Amino acid sequence: MKDRILLCRRILIHIVIYAVSTGAAYGIARQICLMTVGEHGMLSQFFANLAGAAALWITDRRLPLELSLRAQKEQGAERGVRKILLWIVICLCASVALNDLLALPAVREILAGRGQLGEMYGDNTLFLVLGAVVTGPLAEELLYRGVLYRGLKALTGILPAALLSAGIFGVLHMNLLQGIFAGILGLLFAAACERTGGLAGPVLAHMAVNLLGIVMTRMGWSMYYGSRSDVMAACTAVCTAACLLLLWKEFKGRNRKSTE
Repeated sequence: MKDRILLCRRILIHIVIYAVSTGAAYGIARQICLMTVGEHGMLSQFFANLAGAAALWITDRRLPLELSLRAQKEQGAERGVRKILLWIVICLCASVALNDLLALPAVREILAGRGQLGEMYGDNTLFLVLGAVVTGPLAEELLYRGVLYRGLKALTGILPAALLSAGIFGVLHMNLLQGIFAGILGLLFAAACERTGGLAGPVLAHMAVNLLGIVMTRMGWSMYYGSRSDVMAACTAVCTAACLLLLWKEFKGRNRKSTE
């Protein structure tokens, strides 16, 4: 019971620190941006993410070991560049397939709110990369996979922790379509964390997914999502098949090793 209380305390401490630091940094940066470079939400978000990531890191280093992220180590994980690259490919394939499926007219009629994605990607490209590719994934993975997933895993087990952390990750996107997209990818990021033994895998996979979204939008390729064109349908089919095949091989290999 004492250990569970300590874990809950650690989770709450990190969440409060993150919320306060990002909120304060965003408000200050927003005012400075309005007085200097103008209305650039992603530039303000860049400083907020930076503050959140720094606050989590500094706070974690000052906590006793039993309360810190340093005490969390995945068992049976396979570290290495090849394993991280594998999970980057899985997440990229999943993002392409999900984006296309969620953009289908029938789905968009049921689920409203797709337009907010375009607003986020409408900012200055440099600021967008800084906020959404560089600092955003770092700060979010430290919080959602580093704090929430790892903390909840110690309390509830792997699957409930992955579902809960991914669900919270999706809900806090404040948009139904983005929430579904983020929630499913959140499950993959949790799996990447579990299988690679650290946060480097999910952070890099998250960065790659966000970068792909920016490239697709800037190049005008995102207009083909949900278009029912033969090329897009083939691309979605290939990405879906590749994602499922790689996941099957990954977890089949894990199950085989666990039985040996």
